[in-house]
Amino acid sequence: MQENTKLIKIDAVCAKASIKPNHVYVMIRRGLLPKPVKLGKASRWYEHEIDAAIAAMANRREVAA
Repeated sequence: MQENTKLIKIDAVCAKASIKPNHVYVMIRRGLLPKPVKLGKASRWYEHEIDAAIAAMANRREVAA
């Protein structure tokens, strides 16, 4: 598997997307961000999936303009 499989915490997701933690879960419910990987009680996200989701949102914005 060649993809970056690095798992990141919610604070890194928030920093990448410039949003607050509660908004991460709103965006997951809306299908804009991927669901986290559960590690016991902890939630982590694949960094490459977050990067792809942010890029997809940027592309939709550019297409709409």
